[in-house]
Amino acid sequence: MNKISSIQFFNSERGTLLNYLITIILLFVVLQYGKILFIPLSCALLIGFLLYPPVKKMEEKGLNSILAIFICLLGIMVIFVAVLFLIFTQIYMLKEEWPGFMSGINSLIENISLFLSSSFNITDAKQTQWLNTFFENSGAHVFNFIQNLYHSISNILILLILIPIFSGLVLYYRRLLTTVLFNFFEGELKEQIKSILTDSIHVYYKFIKGVLFVYFIVGCLNSIGLAIFNIPNAILFGFTAAVLTFIPYIGITLASLLPLYLAWSTHQTVWQPLSVLLVFAIVQFLEGYVIFPLAVSNRLRINPLITIISAIVGGLLWGAIGMIIFIPMVGILKLISERFKKLNNLSLLMGTDIPSSESTAKTDTL
Repeated sequence: MNKISSIQFFNSERGTLLNYLITIILLFVVLQYGKILFIPLSCALLIGFLLYPPVKKMEEKGLNSILAIFICLLGIMVIFVAVLFLIFTQIYMLKEEWPGFMSGINSLIENISLFLSSSFNITDAKQTQWLNTFFENSGAHVFNFIQNLYHSISNILILLILIPIFSGLVLYYRRLLTTVLFNFFEGELKEQIKSILTDSIHVYYKFIKGVLFVYFIVGCLNSIGLAIFNIPNAILFGFTAAVLTFIPYIGITLASLLPLYLAWSTHQTVWQPLSVLLVFAIVQFLEGYVIFPLAVSNRLRINPLITIISAIVGGLLWGAIGMIIFIPMVGILKLISERFKKLNNLSLLMGTDIPSSESTAKTDTL
């Protein structure tokens, strides 16, 4: 009898896991093939969460809804344009360092050529032949790269048009959308959904304000540190590294590559690259253990493992913008899972709280 019960339980659990797996696969397929719709819609929802509190305050003071939404969206656009202007200004200033940068690259190529000649007896003529073959074969790849670049720019322009429109419409029709959502539920569950939505909006709003403050402080500290060690374009590299810190470990590694090489090619000493690493290491330590905990509520803290997985999955499905969107979406999912008892394990999996040794001793954990 116990054996039959065990088999039935196993089959039931296997069926449940299979249903979950099928649901996840179907969800990924829908997100992949419907990304032209879901990317701007997801961005619009996140922006709507962010702008809802100021829009509501303006409406309470008697301002027209359309005008309040327009003012808030205009503010977001002004900030976005200002950031782009700063980035392009710094990139334009980078051209002053271009001769030194190219000189470092040429010196590196010459050293590699001498190493190949002395160590493997590969003549200059043979190396030149390899380079010519490489450039001949890379012609098709360059053409494909240009095509992909054109396609990416077209998609970005479409998103820049759709996202503000969707954001404005989501904010304007928010009462209609929430009414329809609440009509799907009844009784206590309906009130719980209302509470979850309200808490998600307010907590996410405070979270984003805190994160923006953290990025600003980290960008300033990075820029000051790089400027102290005479690293060119300190502001560009400092704020780029600050923005990429939303991807734990990987983001700061990618952001440090160009300033590291630029420091070496410009100053031709090992101390300048080491100073870049020192600046980023100190600022990352302060960001992780001092700035972020003080500026951002722990309510939406996600552990690095889940953050990296979210960024990778988002990148696979929606590209670079997916890496940005999926992380706050997972944060909201964690907030929702905290409110449902059946999803408490999911909240525990995504959170930063590690069970104590006393609690794990009573279970079969390691």
